[in-house]
Amino acid sequence: NLNVVSDGASVGTLVLENKGKNPVLILAGTVVKGGKQDRQVGQDFVVAPGKSVEVNAFCIEQGRWNTQRDGVDTKGKFTILNQLTQGSVRKAAQYEGDQSKVWSKVSEINEANANKTQSNTLLATIEDQKTAKQREELSKKIEGFFAKKDNAGTVGFAYAVRGKVRGARWFGTPKLFTEFRGMLINTAVSDAITVKETAPSASLDPKGVASLLESFAGT
Repeated sequence: NLNVVSDGASVGTLVLENKGKNPVLILAGTVVKGGKQDRQVGQDFVVAPGKSVEVNAFCIEQGRWNTQRDGVDTKGKFTILNQLTQGSVRKAAQYEGDQSKVWSKVSEINEANANKTQSNTLLATIEDQKTAKQREELSKKIEGFFAKKDNAGTVGFAYAVRGKVRGARWFGTPKLFTEFRGMLINTAVSDAITVKETAPSASLDPKGVASLLESFAGT
């Protein structure tokens, strides 16, 4: 019941409309494809029932400002994807508010995955067939892990890639976490696929999680 209605009053905004009867939570880093350029939502926010809200957004497609995307007319319409941007791209927007750094991180991810497009969109990597297949396979394994556990009190998770903590997210209730779990798993897997480090794998260190959270506490 949530629609991206249009580009906002400036390049850095989008207008979202909630046509449902319940409030909708949108997470920072949510990928919005189409329109005049692909974007990521800048901050967490809630859209009240029956309301339209102009939200902060960051471009993840540097070379396009028209409705022609890969030779197809988007007609100004958008699609919300079931994953967030990779951690480095999301951090550059959510915590640093730096559009130039967002573009830089998008370029790094596309180069790391050998994906290039004329407009340098992050979707070049997210929608790459090989990457999408890897993401699907790994996501199923992680979902299988959760399926074997008693998740009655689980409200979130943290994840590491080769021992380095890359992200953590939690919610007020287990039900809310369950609603976003698939999106967060896809995001974690995308981070893992992008990392090309050769260091040996290591388990997640709780101290690393605490350190990550402390680094964001003052932002």
